[in-house]
Formats: sequence, C-alpha cells, structure tokens
Amino acid sequence: MLIKNIFYNEKDKLEALLQAVDIDDNPRLLVQVFSGIVDFELISAVRDSLLRFFPRAALIGATSCGEIAGGEVRENSMLISFYQFEHTELQAVGYADSRDDSFALGADIGSLFAAQAPRVLLSFATGLSVNGEDYIKGINQHCPGVTIAGGLAGEPLLFDKTYVFNHETITDHGAVAVALFGEQLRIHTRFSLDWIPLGKELRITHAEKNRVYTIEGLPATAIYERYLGRESTRYLPVMGVQFPLIKTHQKTSIAYACTGKNDDGSMNFMGNLETGAYVRFGIGDASTLLASATSHCQALSAENPEVVFVFSCIARKLMMKSLVAKEIQQISQVAPAVGFFSYGEFFHLSQGNEFSNYTISMLALREGNEATAHKRAPCAELNMDFNPVFRALTHLVNVTARELEALAGTDQLTGLCNRRSAQEQLHKEMVNSQRYGRPLSLIMFDLDYFKSINDKLGHSAGDQALMEVARIAREVIRKVDVCYRWGGEEFLVIASGTHQEGAMELAERLRYGIEQTKISGLEGVTVSLGVTQYRGEDHTDSLLKRLDQALYLSKKSGRNRVSQL
Repeated sequence: MLIKNIFYNEKDKLEALLQAVDIDDNPRLLVQVFSGIVDFELISAVRDSLLRFFPRAALIGATSCGEIAGGEVRENSMLISFYQFEHTELQAVGYADSRDDSFALGADIGSLFAAQAPRVLLSFATGLSVNGEDYIKGINQHCPGVTIAGGLAGEPLLFDKTYVFNHETITDHGAVAVALFGEQLRIHTRFSLDWIPLGKELRITHAEKNRVYTIEGLPATAIYERYLGRESTRYLPVMGVQFPLIKTHQKTSIAYACTGKNDDGSMNFMGNLETGAYVRFGIGDASTLLASATSHCQALSAENPEVVFVFSCIARKLMMKSLVAKEIQQISQVAPAVGFFSYGEFFHLSQGNEFSNYTISMLALREGNEATAHKRAPCAELNMDFNPVFRALTHLVNVTARELEALAGTDQLTGLCNRRSAQEQLHKEMVNSQRYGRPLSLIMFDLDYFKSINDKLGHSAGDQALMEVARIAREVIRKVDVCYRWGGEEFLVIASGTHQEGAMELAERLRYGIEQTKISGLEGVTVSLGVTQYRGEDHTDSLLKRLDQALYLSKKSGRNRVSQL
C-alpha cells in the first residue's frame, strides 16, 4: 500500500502540491481529508481541486480538532492523505440529511451495503447535529458484522458548525462513508477509554435520547454546580468536555461529552443517556492516558500493518496537551499513523460496533499475508513519569465516596443495607431483568407480634430480636442475594436470577431457620413472608404493592408462613 500525506494551508498553491503527489488517478485510490480550518468556501475549493485531479478516487473528509500524520499533531491545518490500495475495492457514499433522526441516517448508509458485506466501513458524521450512538445503531441494523471506524467531525471547541464531505456533498448535517472490499485486507482494531470514574454514582431521573433533564431529581446543570462548583456551569459545555459522565453497570464503560446546556437546566450529550442509568463523573490524567499506549502498539506490531488510522477524542488532546504527540509518535513506530481528533469515535469490539467519547480508536490495515509484509522493529516503550499525586487524590475521593455511601446506606442496628440502598438496588435489578431477560424475585418478611415484644420486654429485647433475625437471614440466603432492613420490623430480600419457585424455597428456609433458632430472653420468634416475581410490565410501585399483599396474606392466614402472589 502506497501512502502519501500533504499539509495544506491557504497560502500554499494546492494544484502544485497535488501534482507533486505523483499518484495516478484510479478507483483503488482513497483520498482522505481532515480540515482544522472550518471554512465552507475553502473546503469546497479544495474538494473541487481534488475531484479535478482524482475524479475516480474515493474521497472522504471531515472537519477536525487536530490533524495527525507523520508522527505529528497539528492544529488549524488541512491534512490530505492518499492511500493507494493494490487489491481493495472502494465505494464512497454520503448523505446531506435534514431529518433529526440519526438512526435513520445510519440505516440509510448501512442499507446500501447490506447485501455487499464490505470488510470495513470508514465513516464520518457531523459532530454537532448527529447523535453518534443512534447513527452506529442504524448502520449495525444492516451491517452487524462489518468493522466500522471513524468518528464525529470536530472543530476548535466553538460548538458552531462541523462539516463532512465527499465527491457528492458538503454538509453540516449528515454523514459520509467509504466501504472497503477485499479478501486480502487484514484488519485489526484497538480501543481504550482510560478515563477514571470519580466520586459517587448518580442516577439519571429524566432523559430523552441525548438530552438529560434531571439527575438525582435535580436539573442536570444543578448537579454539575453541586459537584464541580458554581462557576462550572458558566463554562459549559467546555467544562463538560473535561468532566464527562461515564455510564457504569455495563461491560464496556462509555463516556459522554456535553455539547450544550438549555434554559430549563437540561444538558445535551454526544450519545444517549436513558432514564434510570447510573453515571459517575470522569476525570483524566496525561500519564494515565499514555499508560496504555505501549500495550496497544505491541498488539498492533504483531499484526504488522501497513497503515494505522487513528481517531482520538478532543478531550484527550486537551488533557494531554503537548504529551499527545508522544502517543502518536509511539503508534507511528508501528506503521504510518493518520487520523484526526474528533467529537466522538466509532470503534469495533468482538460484540459489535460502538460509539463513545474520550477514547482513542485505531484501525490497522494490511493487504496480503504477513509473509509478504515489511517487518518493522518492535516499538520502544514509553518512559513516562506517572503522577502519584493525581492517583492518590482520585483514590482518596473514590474511597471516601464509597465509605460515605456505605454509611448512608447501612442500617446501624442490624448492619444490613437500609431502605434507601434497597430502592436503588431494586431499580438496577429491574432494569437488568428487563434488558437481559433474567428472572428477579423478592421476599418481604416481618416479625410476628413484634409490638408485643417491645411492649412486654422492652425495646432492647425488640432490638435483640431484629439483630438475631438479620444474622439468621445473612446465614440462610445465598451469597448472590441481599437482605435489607426495609423499616421497623420489615426486611426485604432481592433474589436476582431467581424464579418465583426458587424464591418460595428460599423463603421457607428463612421461615424455618428463624423458627428453630432460640433467641436469648425470647420465646417463639417467628416471621411471616410474602414472595413475588418481577413481571415485564411492573414498575416499582406495582411490584412492591403485590409483594406487600403477599405478606399480608401470610399475616391474615395465621402468620409464620409463606405466601405468594
């Protein structure tokens, strides 16, 4: 594969630069443009010149937050790269789309290649008008097995306009793509986030797609003000770029950058954050971000690629500053590294294609088998001075947050988690049950005639009974189940992954274990229990109401028994 790069600015004579490239126009030529100069007229003029010189080539381009080539990172320049493939066929497409439907946009592009099965789909979409997550889902609907790489077009954090373009269109609302076909194409991808979740988990209480209205019941901007200080909201969305929200409770951590705030206190993000999701603030450190560079390069070296496309988030560039060049130089030891800094990255994992912010995504390509490829020397390791103070501070904040959460979520008498913790965990389990189809059952029980114990023997005897019942419950239930003190003499067991039949057996073991235990100073302590299973149409109130009715049925039927609904 022949690769040539030129950096162009308005002072250069473009036609002289293009003549010096010395590549013949042909349909296996990919021309890729990244422009840190966000100027429609200039982009249009450059595109027209490229079309005159290379009318049969596949052209694709995007505005950028920084340009990568030849081991260099530049700003406010225009990078034009040429890739002459020997065996790979190319097909370029693009859409200027006024619809506010990024999924449909992705589906339109994906449907063009559904029957052709390309090996790679290299795509760029406008960064301020396309929802990257929906866009990738739309492509995946038609091309689930295709490796997708690329990202959202960027600009110098003015949050004004971004453009993508190809041989047919230049648009600030749409997407372009080039499909690569060929059995001799060898593909390897790498991706990492390297951003550290910080502080306590926060629940999104109202969101619609990529617009978050409330977090923990407060306007989204109020949450930023509470945890990052009053001044932080003045500098949104730029401040939001440096402190992303990281979605937890999933296999791959996904970070979300703020793109704007609204008069009602809501905030817009790159990607969807659904109601009920749990997030934490994220923070980056240059040494931490660089720590994974060596492992990436060693993995890429083993594939002996001819080129590495690099798509990195503007937030990494802001955090790493001048050190960002070290990462690019490291990758360039493996193969020529070409790419741009974006407003969001597309990447391929074993389970499919994803979209995220704050990542570095790499696509390594080679034509032909390894035996015919040019061998490179192993890449040298980066000798970085890690920042122990940063790591110590993040560790301090996270440990303190966990301890405070544990303290706030623990019942002091029994040592069990309290009602607040139970409500939060129940919501998570219901979301997981609905998403993954896992069964979920609940057991609620309380002490029979507990008021009589307090009245006849005193509150200390009642406390002793509660502590002993809690101890027995911990011993009887499985390690994967959790028992909570719901309030007063009531307890709740969340049995994840358990059908109602299994929960009935567990409840009977609880009932029998408490009945058979002799509690000092007390006689005949028993419990009544209710059991139910989460149903798809349930919300929290309906589930707990049915559970409470099952417990009442046990009470009404004579106590010291298990009932189900």
